[in-house]
Amino acid sequence: MLTFSIIIPTYGRPDQLRNCLDTLVEVDPPGDGFEVLVVDDGTPEPLEPQLKPWRDRLELTVLRQENAGPGPARNLGLAAARGRFIAFTDDDCLIDREWLRALESALEEHPEALIGGRTTQQPGDPYSETNQLIFDAVHRFYNESGQGASFFPSNNMAISAELLRDVGGFDPQFFPRASEDRELCDRWRHLGHDLLYVPEAHLIHARPASLQRYWRQHFTYGRGAHHYHRLRAERGSGQLRDDAVFHRRLPGMLRQPLKELPLKKRTTALALLGIWQLANAAGYFKERIFSPS
Repeated sequence: MLTFSIIIPTYGRPDQLRNCLDTLVEVDPPGDGFEVLVVDDGTPEPLEPQLKPWRDRLELTVLRQENAGPGPARNLGLAAARGRFIAFTDDDCLIDREWLRALESALEEHPEALIGGRTTQQPGDPYSETNQLIFDAVHRFYNESGQGASFFPSNNMAISAELLRDVGGFDPQFFPRASEDRELCDRWRHLGHDLLYVPEAHLIHARPASLQRYWRQHFTYGRGAHHYHRLRAERGSGQLRDDAVFHRRLPGMLRQPLKELPLKKRTTALALLGIWQLANAAGYFKERIFSPS
């Protein structure tokens, strides 16, 4: 049996996907090898012909579904996966050479844990740099409290294939919202399983940047947050006030990183942090007001 199945959902970003696959070609393989499953989430022009050059360089399978979002795409990949472990990443990620080896080592020692790696944003523009500030604050709050890790994003996550199937994979209800990874992590902990942070499993998130994309990203997260909190309340695994604690502590968590920035970058980051909060709130209240559920 293969050690890993790497599952990559993708929609409309062929250039980023090719860059991602190029980095996977260079990854040090685990003991029993790995496969890559690219799940085309209904891209208007099918990806299969464009990925032929990688078939000689990777054990590559291309699956396709009607556009239903990344959660169902990951589940489709999970259904076809042949690996003992599943590793998830996104089409706009660049993978470090030691990524799979670090995940393999952690899972061999902790086979029933959900593993999260370290993600850094590709530097060079204010949107990515502000997203790094946000990501660092989120990670610090949810994973460094002394109560054990509680949330990892699905672009850098690994888990036992058998256990993931047992818990039902990703909840497909989140599309076109986001936060299906938050829901999986919360459900995983609610079922009594652990999450483990492995910083050695590193990758770079090379998300294309613009103000419009930045707004849409955080608006979508806000929409997903409403659905996520509703599901948590239904199963008794948490309440909305848990997130209120994060927002109360946020200024303190951001103070030192902001002080370390040059004045011009600090001013830009403060403006973009305000836009993040506004977009997130707008998405949340849109979903609260207009969602039928």
